[in-house]
Amino acid sequence: MILFLDTEFTGLDQDKPDLISLGLVDEAGREFYAELPPSHYAVQCNEWVHFNVLPHLWGGDHVQSVADIRVRLAAWIASIQDHAVVVTDCPDADFRLLRSLLPEWPANLAPASVAMALQQRPVRRIT
Repeated sequence: MILFLDTEFTGLDQDKPDLISLGLVDEAGREFYAELPPSHYAVQCNEWVHFNVLPHLWGGDHVQSVADIRVRLAAWIASIQDHAVVVTDCPDADFRLLRSLLPEWPANLAPASVAMALQQRPVRRIT
């Protein structure tokens, strides 16, 4: 089973960015999404994150404490019947932040992530 992972965090320009939100989608389309409360990260966000990430957060019931996210995330991963591999486009940050939420690593989850290579298509200019 492949799990696609994406996180939002306080900035690529930081040595230890803090987690803002985490989303996982499995091959069957099952989703896990959670956000931390703004008090957890707001002061540390860089300008780019303030303008490009924070306005797009879902809020509401998705905002939870770290402890609640840990419990829900562990249960969601445990519900996966097969061995799972995490794929992400930013493994250094995304996978590290996922690991920080799972102090006990799930037996059905590979211990390392796979980097997803994103190809940029050349922009076709219309003149």
